[in-house]
Amino acid sequence: MVNIKYLIDVNGTSERNYLLHPVHKFGFNPALASNGYETIWNTGGLYPWASWAGAAKAIFAKSAEGADTGEITVEGLDGNYNKVTETKTMTGATAVQLSNTYKRITRASYTGSANAGDITLHIGSGTGTVVATLEAGLGQTQLGIYTIPAGFTAYLLNYTGSVGKNDDATLRLFTAEGGVEVQDFQILSEIKLFESTFRQELAFGAKLPEKTDIDFRAITASAGSELIVNFELMLIDESREYIPN
Repeated sequence: MVNIKYLIDVNGTSERNYLLHPVHKFGFNPALASNGYETIWNTGGLYPWASWAGAAKAIFAKSAEGADTGEITVEGLDGNYNKVTETKTMTGATAVQLSNTYKRITRASYTGSANAGDITLHIGSGTGTVVATLEAGLGQTQLGIYTIPAGFTAYLLNYTGSVGKNDDATLRLFTAEGGVEVQDFQILSEIKLFESTFRQELAFGAKLPEKTDIDFRAITASAGSELIVNFELMLIDESREYIPN
């Protein structure tokens, strides 16, 4: 068992603090299905994990509106599952290729002005599989997924599910370890929601090794229910030695 208070003690030495990398993630599904589980992301349906199989992928970004010519910042993992970030100038409805290749996309944001149209990130071309969406006017992905970078161990500290009036959901947390080409997702936790918000604390943290994929999925009895998920992780940099006080 891990002592989470020990892990997040921000009053320790600078060496201790440098080991710890807190991550806050959130996802939104605007219309859950009643006949099958969907990932909590605003693209809808299950996340297309299988599209990442093989070598790192070229990623293309485009908007539904030609006016979106600001900058998009993309965070993800390269072919070795190392963290990588880049900023690229958008060219509106014409797809622009990112400079890096990616094995995972974990977050993206748009700056300049509010994005006039939905911005989508695609594998392989501007018409390839969508792996992230930035809703019009929001300028931010809402991805209820994450992958632990190489060289890090993560502890999932908690997650929160929320549904509004007349909405319900069964929310499940799935993980797949190892960065394999065909993920074997296993359920790790589950909560049921009805017109409510519930925070599930994981008292000692759920330990997740490097390259583990996280996928929050839900189903509803009332098709069209909205669901929001938030979750908190603490990443431990395994490449650095802990120096106690």
